[in-house]
Amino acid sequence: MYLALNQKGVLPPSVRRLYLYSLSDQLVDWREVEAHARTAEESGVAAEVTMVRFEKSAHVAHIKEDPGKYWGAIVKLILGKDENRARDRDSLVEGMLA
Repeated sequence: MYLALNQKGVLPPSVRRLYLYSLSDQLVDWREVEAHARTAEESGVAAEVTMVRFEKSAHVAHIKEDPGKYWGAIVKLILGKDENRARDRDSLVEGMLA
């Protein structure tokens, strides 16, 4: 799966990717995540590649370290970068954290 996701034709090139990862993850090395993301970006297999790094969270526990950062990244991926939707993103994240 690791190699396949960066091959052309596996996913449509319009797909946006979000890499959520941590320097403290004991299962997946952060350098591997960043290398995979850079390859996706440089090869053009994804329309947009975003990396969001956490410092202390364990594997798949990033929401516990910083819920706002976690949900903000997900909402931004879903709604896109359109500045006209910035208020929608902010209010949606605030609602998730309430």
